Amino acid sequence: MEIDGGPSLNMKDPVSANLKAGRLGDALSGSTPSERVAKEDSSAMSVPCIFFQCPFGCSAIYPKSAIDEHMLGHLKRMLQYRPLEASVLMIHSLSKNKGRLHTGLQILCKYLDNVCNNPTEEKYRNISEHNKAFQEKVAPIEGARDFLQAVGFQPKKLSYKDTNMPFLVMSEECASDIDQIKSARDVLLNTQPTEAEIHRDIRVYYPSHKAEEFHVPKDFYDVTSGLQVHDPRKSRRYKYTLIRIRFPDGVLLQGTFQVEEKLSAVKAFISSMLEKEWQPFVLRDKNGKAMSAVNSTLHQLKLVPGAILDFGFNATIEAEMATGLYFCIHGPVQQEHHLKSVLMRTIKVL
Repeated sequence: MEIDGGPSLNMKDPVSANLKAGRLGDALSGSTPSERVAKEDSSAMSVPCIFFQCPFGCSAIYPKSAIDEHMLGHLKRMLQYRPLEASVLMIHSLSKNKGRLHTGLQILCKYLDNVCNNPTEEKYRNISEHNKAFQEKVAPIEGARDFLQAVGFQPKKLSYKDTNMPFLVMSEECASDIDQIKSARDVLLNTQPTEAEIHRDIRVYYPSHKAEEFHVPKDFYDVTSGLQVHDPRKSRRYKYTLIRIRFPDGVLLQGTFQVEEKLSAVKAFISSMLEKEWQPFVLRDKNGKAMSAVNSTLHQLKLVPGAILDFGFNATIEAEMATGLYFCIHGPVQQEHHLKSVLMRTIKVL
């Protein structure tokens, strides 16, 4: 699927889609990674940007700067056949200012409550698009006007002070269906935002002495005010982190995560990349300590803005492997590489 502004990825195979995400950044920017990096920082970036996957089923992958535009385009097309659902998803999923959203929801509900309480009163069935509250607190919310139209308010010019002015008008017949209006109000208030899913942007590297070096772009953090002059690094509030998994042969598997994701998400990611997905393993930190706090977030574990974890086996499996018992039960565990062959074909120098 494509929208104006660049190509997307739409692939059923998640591994293949992940691997091609890095090339997508080049196509969208019109420059090579090194050219983009030179504009942002003198040091080479570990990744060019953060990628996200559309949550609405099309599997399109876009950089952070373009994903909202893609989601908006998808929901606008959805308006044609599911207007109420699409407009409410716009309102909740594309509103970044939660305070403005809260105020806008209150006004939208007030419009509907006025009609339900006074269905025959014409003044409650006419919303002036020149009204200050509408212009400042409703119109700026993506999907709000579409929601009102889905409920039954239709655009119409009405005479006001000898001038034809734009209004949203609900017919008396439509206003009489109070149950439907109340149902739409419930949908508006109870719908949860649907957020774009972070894309892992999988990369595989040969063994490298640079394995513990991380250079992340500005997409990875927000800058807090007041501290930049004294210590620029401490002024950064990281939202994303790079996790590298070092296998016994030195091969590195890299993925991008949100800092509030749990260690269990990292382990699930690794399992899905293994040639033998069922194979049990342990992760060890830089001090060689096994990491067992699977319900702790990456931020809590201080794996930010980047960290390297070593892949290994637990003591029981290592003992079974030493005696040969593990091979008798499970068959050979030492294949040429631990990762899927499709991943190993993309390996490159870090």
